[in-house]
This record gives sequence, structure tokens and C-alpha cells, in this order.
Amino acid sequence: MAIFAEIEPDTNKVLQIINIPRTAAARNSGPNYINNVLCLTGTWVRSASALQITQIPGLPKNWAVPGYTYNKELNAFIPPKPYPSWKLDETDCKWKSPVQPPLIVGDERYTWNEQIKQWVLVDPTQIKVIGVVISNKPPERDILKQVKAKQVIS
Repeated sequence: MAIFAEIEPDTNKVLQIINIPRTAAARNSGPNYINNVLCLTGTWVRSASALQITQIPGLPKNWAVPGYTYNKELNAFIPPKPYPSWKLDETDCKWKSPVQPPLIVGDERYTWNEQIKQWVLVDPTQIKVIGVVISNKPPERDILKQVKAKQVIS
């Protein structure tokens, strides 16, 4: 399958993601197939898959996710800025903290503290499970699993 993201023309925000047959994307251009065969209007940009680990030449950096912004000059899908002090690294188009993250030893966990602009060690007694997540694996392997979604209690 080939993945395409619909882009909002004024803001370049990713609105939705669809899969089309890879052969259709190769034969017709993907956007033509989407507009003419699927009868979906809009601006469409090809995306890599979340399962692809290395950058594929010609495809945008990062994979498309609704809410991300497509930057045509950088040819990248950029996630929302997590903190005001973080800067975009134009090499990989990911946000970087102004201070290098600490080396994690054992079960240590750190979180960013924007007020002091430092990574701070999380007290394990201040972590709680906040939910259940459905796996993003293909349906034949889809399983419901408990995930220790960690949130620092303020």
C-alpha cells in the first residue's frame, strides 16, 4: 500500500491519511488516482509509513499524522512544537530541546521542565497508568494490550 496525506491548503496541516494500492500510485500519480478514481478532492502528498525506519529518497521526512504540518521546502511532515524553547532541526525535521537529554541508566525516566528549561528525573512513585492502547499492527496481528502510559503527576 502507498500512504497519502490530505493537506489543508491554507495551513498545510495534515487532515487525514489514506492508503491506496502501490501499483495505482506507480501507474497514475497517487493524487490523480485519489482525485479521479476514488473521487476525493483535495491536496494529497505521499508519506512514508510509520513502519519504515530509514528515509526513502523522494518521500518526505517523518510520516504524516493528522495535526502535523507539511513543509514543502523541507519536504517533511513536522509534528506540533512540544515546548516554546525547542528548535526544529532541519536535518531530520524533529524538535530538539535546548539542552541535550541525559543518558538514561536502568529504569530512569526524564521529562522536560519548560519552566527551568532542563530535563528532570521523574520520581517513579509519581507515575500512574492512564490508559489502554490498541496496537497499530496489521489487523491479523492486532491485539489489545495494556501499556504503561506514564504521566507525571504535578
